Amino acid sequence: MFRLFPIILILEVFCLYHAYKNRADQKWFWFIIIFPLLGCLFYLYHHFYSKDNVNIVAEGVKGAVNKNYEVEKLEKEVQFSSTLQNKINLADKYAADGRTVEAIEVYQSCLVGFNSKDTGVRMSLLECYASIGNYEKACDIGDTFTSEKAFSKSWSRIGYAWSLYHVGRIEDAEANFRATDSRYSNYPHRLEFAKFSVLIQKKEEAIKLLDEMIEEFNNLNSTERRQISADRKAIINYRESL
Repeated sequence: MFRLFPIILILEVFCLYHAYKNRADQKWFWFIIIFPLLGCLFYLYHHFYSKDNVNIVAEGVKGAVNKNYEVEKLEKEVQFSSTLQNKINLADKYAADGRTVEAIEVYQSCLVGFNSKDTGVRMSLLECYASIGNYEKACDIGDTFTSEKAFSKSWSRIGYAWSLYHVGRIEDAEANFRATDSRYSNYPHRLEFAKFSVLIQKKEEAIKLLDEMIEEFNNLNSTERRQISADRKAIINYRESL
């Protein structure tokens, strides 16, 4: 019986969170809290009665109990069918979990035949190399991007720009940072540009860029500000630190 307690607790937390997020009737909160197992079962049946929804809940519970469940599932999918998309899904998960070397191996295995120049895979590979400090490899990949639209304003280009900085190609790095500087957008990219500018002794330019972004924030409506609240906070905090 005691072995069921963690599962019941996970179900209870899930149901309470779902009820809160979906503004369920207050009766459900009391039912779930007072009768954890019974309340959760009734709540799940009431809100997830279709087979698809039940499967979604089951997957969520499995993932909560076994932290490696999603990775194992993706690995099995690749073993069963080694398609490009299955391998990308697995590599993306490895990268998100900090298993960067494994992610690199899977991404590299994707770049064969007709997919040898796949822009998305190469961008992900570039980010992985930059994240582990293999800046030469990151630059080698970044140097191959010339007119790819997907790369022009991407986060991968920031990884490329920092890699250029670390290998001493300062002018190239600045050009790539500057290419992502677009008003009312790309706030994380522009923050990195400001940090780079400080490092290369262009503090006044960095402050000007930060002040421009803060002024833009003041011109956004409340919904837009909420959407970029984390970026806004990071930019304001960095500005105050200078």
